[in-house]
Amino acid sequence: MREEIQRPKDNQGKREVLTGPPQTIRLHRPVPAEGLFPPVSEAFAERLFKSVDDAFNLLLKNHAPIAYKKEKRRLGHIDFLHTFGRDMKWHPHIHVLIAERYLNNRSELKKHDYFHFDFLRIAFRNSLFSNIYAYFKAHRPAKEQREMYQLLKKLRNKYELGYYVYGRKLSENKSTTKDITDLVNYIARYASHPPISERRITKCNIENLTITWFFDPHEDDDIEDEKMKQGRQYITEDVFKFMSRLVMHVADKGFQQIRYYGFYSNKFKEKVTNGLLFSDKELKRMADDTIWVNGLRKSFGYDPLPCKCGSYMFLNPKLSCYGKRQDFG
Repeated sequence: MREEIQRPKDNQGKREVLTGPPQTIRLHRPVPAEGLFPPVSEAFAERLFKSVDDAFNLLLKNHAPIAYKKEKRRLGHIDFLHTFGRDMKWHPHIHVLIAERYLNNRSELKKHDYFHFDFLRIAFRNSLFSNIYAYFKAHRPAKEQREMYQLLKKLRNKYELGYYVYGRKLSENKSTTKDITDLVNYIARYASHPPISERRITKCNIENLTITWFFDPHEDDDIEDEKMKQGRQYITEDVFKFMSRLVMHVADKGFQQIRYYGFYSNKFKEKVTNGLLFSDKELKRMADDTIWVNGLRKSFGYDPLPCKCGSYMFLNPKLSCYGKRQDFG
């Protein structure tokens, strides 16, 4: 999955954005009659993906409506669906790697690193409302349509500021090629791991058919006072109930949990003029970061080239074992 997420092969500025519906909608999904292995609702996931893309398009349009229409601006983002939290409950949400660029109708990429998250939350809420209700109108009986409409209306009033959207901007000293690559690798690892690792399974009782496992609550992450934390939670449950927790996060065969939108999609694959997705100035900065001298200066604030005599050392190709000039400083 890591290679699949890194498909665009660029190191431009990226930001991770997390979006998710409220708990009540999460629980409103089809469950088989036996109730043991509830599946991932593909229809719901499709609406969730579409709602995220719609919200970002509305965000870009709202930022500059005339230019958006005239230049046919498009963002580029990679979305992937995650259906579980640390406690393995049903928790569908989408992680988004979005480039801080937009593509215009001249196939030029321009910088865009302003994201109005208050607007994005409301846009995501409204888009999800519309997409879910449109599905119910097309595929469900009138009674269920009315019930869903009332539920969505209630949630809209309850979440006046919109649904959950979070996306921290990388700080200025965390925007190098390595930092961006590390972010992509972290997201790829996070997206590809199973609902639970073997390390979290502490005991398996074969006689009683029970399994003991643990999780650390998210709520504790932001609490500094150890006395206020809930602490590690251990759960002992029937093995079949444990299996049902795992299986409900298995997607249908052929369902794509990673989606490419905007100029990352195949539709725009050949339409970027420079093919690298970043400016000449950024290319020069990235090239400078690969020079060992600049790396020492940036990482440790140490310049290794000044000599004790007061001169500045440089590479003399005639005395170099490489036989030709190299970019060492």
